[in-house]
Amino acid sequence: MSAPAAWLGVYPLRPGASLVLPGATLAEALGGQPHRKPPVLDPCLAVLLPLLAADLTQAQIGARRRLSEAAVKHRARRLYAALGVTNRVGAVTAALACGLIEQPGGGS
Repeated sequence: MSAPAAWLGVYPLRPGASLVLPGATLAEALGGQPHRKPPVLDPCLAVLLPLLAADLTQAQIGARRRLSEAAVKHRARRLYAALGVTNRVGAVTAALACGLIEQPGGGS
């Protein structure tokens, strides 16, 4: 015997109803940002993106780029600001969405 949809926490929409606020995109309604053009990044910031995506620590990134950990931290903050995010996950997500980096394994 199947339970009514409301018992499962699933509520069907009435015909013509929308989950998205008028004038908003689905991404905006879900708290994301609308699709946008990739920002123009300073090359010293852009090289951090694949390293951040690879989940390297700031110390590991510094060792690979011959930078101090403080310099990596400063550049990461500048990168986050340029992408309009506040952390590494946001930066990688925004970079993937804008096409600045590809997902590991070819992006499929």
